[in-house]
Amino acid sequence: NPTQPGLGPGWARVELGSAEVYLGLASAVLTIFTRSIFRVAELKAL
Repeated sequence: NPTQPGLGPGWARVELGSAEVYLGLASAVLTIFTRSIFRVAELKAL
């Protein structure tokens, strides 16, 4: 169990990676959300 000497570059890398993951998840959810909205609009137009 190695101890981290303060907030080093390793921590910044971990935070950057998690932020990237969250951004990817958010964009995926947004894409699905907008697609479902467009699908509902198409069904209403029929």
